[in-house]
Amino acid sequence: MKKIAITQRLVTNDSYFEVRECLDINYSKLISACGYMPIVLPYEVEFKYYFENIDIEGVLLTGGNDLNSCSQNDLSQKRDTFEKKLLTYCIKNKIPVFGICRGMQVIAEFFGSSFKRIENQVNIRHDLQVNQSAIYKDCLKLLETVNSYHNFSIDNIGDNLIVSATDTNGIIKAIEHKNIKIFAQMWHSEREKNFNQSELNLIKKFFSFDIEGVIDIAKNAGDAIMKVYHKELDIEYKDDKSPVTQADLIANEVIVNGLSKISSYPVVTEESQVSYSVRKNWNKYWLVDPLDGTKDFIAKNGEFTVNIALIENHKPVMGVVYAPVTDDIYYAEKDRGAFKNKKQIFNNSTRINLIGSDSNFHSTDMTKYFFKKNKIQEVKRYGSSLKICKLAEGEIDVYPRLNGTKEWDTAASHIIANEAGCKLVDVQTRQELTYNKKSMKNNHFIASKNNLEFET
Repeated sequence: MKKIAITQRLVTNDSYFEVRECLDINYSKLISACGYMPIVLPYEVEFKYYFENIDIEGVLLTGGNDLNSCSQNDLSQKRDTFEKKLLTYCIKNKIPVFGICRGMQVIAEFFGSSFKRIENQVNIRHDLQVNQSAIYKDCLKLLETVNSYHNFSIDNIGDNLIVSATDTNGIIKAIEHKNIKIFAQMWHSEREKNFNQSELNLIKKFFSFDIEGVIDIAKNAGDAIMKVYHKELDIEYKDDKSPVTQADLIANEVIVNGLSKISSYPVVTEESQVSYSVRKNWNKYWLVDPLDGTKDFIAKNGEFTVNIALIENHKPVMGVVYAPVTDDIYYAEKDRGAFKNKKQIFNNSTRINLIGSDSNFHSTDMTKYFFKKNKIQEVKRYGSSLKICKLAEGEIDVYPRLNGTKEWDTAASHIIANEAGCKLVDVQTRQELTYNKKSMKNNHFIASKNNLEFET
C-alpha cells in the first residue's frame, strides 16, 4: 500500500502551557479512502528519518494556521519553516506534493506568489472554472461545487506555477507546477460530510503513477532508435556474445534521462546494470530493456521493442512495450487491465487447436519437442517481447521459452500478460517468474493462458 505523509497544524493550549500538534481525523480517513496509508509527520522529529526508513511516496500539506506573511505569529513561522524545508526535500527527491487550503498557500508562496485579503470566502461553496490546459482538468471538471474556508487569496502567482481552476469571480482555487508533480487546491475535501468520489479520484490520480509519462518515454526512445534503424550499423558484442548497437545505447540514455525526470526510483537496464549488493534491498525500481530484440533490429524485420517495467516486491506492477516500426504500444498496470493502442486486451480464446509461438532467432530442440509433445501444430514466430504481447491479445495460446533470457527481457510484457489473463511460469519452481534475484537470468519458463497447464 502506498504511504502518504501528512503534515499537521500547531495550536497553543494555554491551560497546560503546551504547543500541540493537531490534525483533523478526517485527513487520515480521506487518504485511507483513496487506498493509501497515512503517515503523520511530527515537528520535533527530523522528517528525513521517516522518508529514509519508510517508503513514503507522496506528501499532503494540510490546512490550518495562517501563513506567517499573512498573520505573523510564532506558530505560523514554525510551520512555514517546517513545510518549506519539506517541500525542498520533496522537490529534490521527486516526491509528489498535494496541498489543501493552507497547503496551497505555502506552495504558492514557496514559488514566489503573493497574497491579498478577501471577504466572503468562509463556509460557502463555489462553482469551478477549469483551465483547459490543467493536467488534472478531467478530474476538476467533475467537481460540481467546492467548499471554501479562507481569508487570503493569491494576488500574483509565481512564474513556475499555473492556475488550474478559479471560482466564477476569478479567485484562484487550484494551482499546479509547470514541471514538477505538485498540485494544490483551496477547498477542503476532508470536510465533506460524505467524501465526494470525484475529489477522491483527483487525489488518487495525483498520487498514482502516471503511465502516460512512461509511454511518452518509450516512444521517445523508439524515435531515437528509428533514426538509426535505416543507417549502416556499427555492431559490437558483449562478453556473452550478444550484439549491441548504437541504437541500444541511445535508447538507454533517452529512457534513463526520461525516468529521472518523473520518478525517484532507481533504474536498472540491460546497458546500465547494477550489482546485487546495491539493489538487493530495493523495494521498487525500474527495469528496462532499451532495445529488446537486437538481432531483429539488425535483421531489419521490424520486430524489436522498447521495454520499461516498474518492479515492486519482486513483481512487475507496471509495464510498457513499444514496437517502433508498427507504432504499437502495449501497457498495463496492476489491477487496471492491459491495453494495446488504448484498447483493452484480454486472451479469452477458446481454441481447441492451440497456437504456439517461437522466437525468430532463439529456437531450441527443447522448444520443438515441447510443441510435438503437446500436439501443437501451428507455431507463429515473433521477435523480442512481442511473443508475450501476442499472447496477451489472444493471437497465440502458449510460448515456451526454454533457453536463456534476462529479467529485463520479460518484466514489462509479464505484467501485460498477467493483466490479460495469462501467466509466466518458471519451469523449476512452478511459480510465476520473480525479479531482482541475485542473478538476473530467468529460469526457463512457459507463458500461457491462465487456464492451461503444460509439461516440458
